Amino acid sequence: MLTLSIYGSPGSEGFSSTLHNEFLKAFEEKGIKIVKVFPYRSDINPCIACGNCRDKPQCIYNDDMTEIYSLIREADFITISSPLYFSSFPSPLKALIDRCQLIWEERRRLHSVDRFKRGFFISTGGAEYNNMFAGVVMGIKHYFNSIGVTFSAENTVLLPGVDALGQISLDILNKIRHTGNTFINY
Repeated sequence: MLTLSIYGSPGSEGFSSTLHNEFLKAFEEKGIKIVKVFPYRSDINPCIACGNCRDKPQCIYNDDMTEIYSLIREADFITISSPLYFSSFPSPLKALIDRCQLIWEERRRLHSVDRFKRGFFISTGGAEYNNMFAGVVMGIKHYFNSIGVTFSAENTVLLPGVDALGQISLDILNKIRHTGNTFINY
């Protein structure tokens, strides 16, 4: 089994990354291989809607997405974490998501029926306001659907009001670890 874990944060030790790492402890304990991808550290060009992937199984760019496409196809689980940037994804993560148009087009062309893949999403935000995560939850729902990954709103952890790392309590870390264990055993 393979878990592809995509970290949308520019910092590997920020809120969303810390929660993501705790969530993955259940996967590690079960011996499931985890491959971590960090869009901020990756060479990912933005999609330019050129249409090349509509008819061909390749993107015009030969960058880090080439390997990420393979990982997406191979993964049994895809977990994504992201801080909230103006109610949306940070731009490097959004570039990765947009470049998966290639997989959407591939699935459309081949009328593919994917094997069972499951997705999970973790997001954090410094502020607290009504519906602050609505945009990213809708975006991640459409993304997972486009790449053939089963996802529902229950497969999220959304944590508002976290501006300093010290605010992640032991209770929150225990809950996210338990959530990871529940998800993997579902």
